Amino acid sequence: MTPRIKALIDAIGQVGKGQFRHARQLRDFNYLSFQHGPREGTAKVFLISPGHIEYLHCLIAEPAKPAEILRPARTIAAASAI
Repeated sequence: MTPRIKALIDAIGQVGKGQFRHARQLRDFNYLSFQHGPREGTAKVFLISPGHIEYLHCLIAEPAKPAEILRPARTIAAASAI
């Protein structure tokens, strides 16, 4: 085994410890991404999960109830984690 491969294996063994204590498996990550919308002052909302990107909403104003965005995002993220 080359020293480079051995160093890589040793680094992987440190996941969850020391400087890597906050590292998690890729399957544990889900992000909401807000991108510029088609017009000034609008935004498109995407759920980014391992393996796919799901379009959720196009916001034309600040949402009165942020839960209206978060609820479907959580539902989709939970379904894709199975």
